[in-house]
Amino acid sequence: MDRFSDWAKTASYFGQYPSTLYAQARTESGERVQQQKGTSLITAAVREGILIAADDLVFGESEGRIISVRTGVQKVVIAYKNLLIGSAGLLEGRKIKYKFENWIADFIEEHSGDPQKRPLDLANAIQREVRATFETGECSVEKGYWRNHGPNDWIVHYVVAGYTEQFKQHYIYEVGAKLDAKGNGLTYPSLSHHRREFPDMFLVGEDEFVLRAYKGVEPQFSLYQELARVAFRDIGMLVPNIPQSLQEVAAEVVALVKVEAKFNAQKVGTTVHIVLIDRGARKTYTAIL
Repeated sequence: MDRFSDWAKTASYFGQYPSTLYAQARTESGERVQQQKGTSLITAAVREGILIAADDLVFGESEGRIISVRTGVQKVVIAYKNLLIGSAGLLEGRKIKYKFENWIADFIEEHSGDPQKRPLDLANAIQREVRATFETGECSVEKGYWRNHGPNDWIVHYVVAGYTEQFKQHYIYEVGAKLDAKGNGLTYPSLSHHRREFPDMFLVGEDEFVLRAYKGVEPQFSLYQELARVAFRDIGMLVPNIPQSLQEVAAEVVALVKVEAKFNAQKVGTTVHIVLIDRGARKTYTAIL
């Protein structure tokens, strides 16, 4: 697990979502909120493969309080044999026809017949669909739908990760929608490509305690080490046929998400969903830890 110190030097991005005053206690699950959100999405790549992992919690905000809405939500999916998709930010909205689980399933089915299934093509297609979905008058800034967000805040975040069909090199693209610099409307930034040298890691969402673990700050660092050992054992049982380096990187990512969940429980769930690609075998896998 000594790769962790290398990642601290090469991590390419830490996305931030607007902070909100925490409630003193969780509201009963299922309380109606305007928007349901999810956080803590991590993409990681080594020479032998690539993965995306995310926690399972969806939360909302009501009158300045954080509300735990539901758990067991999968925010990462296998699109095709060579491509993975993950989402953070808005996962469901009451005034917009958008629920991630349904939206992404329809999107994948719609594009299953595309002749080219390359990361760039998929990222561009997601960006077009996001624009078509979110450009609705009912969700305008003027009507206050995005009042919990500030200028330049991401509304919805997608990460597309994987390979071309030749599996020669990895790609990590970031797409989505955010408020513009003046907070007057939505904007759809140009695609960002985040590929770096191995080991490569890209984070979106809640990261305060991940950063503390990165810096060796206790108790987060010791908890990370303990959780990584347990996750490595469990991943070895769940997906024993993938290369050890891919098992290690998966364990490290699971541990990072669980560290954040331990100290940021109102926004990050304790169960982690992983989708991954074994580059050499050209196979995909899913795991829940």
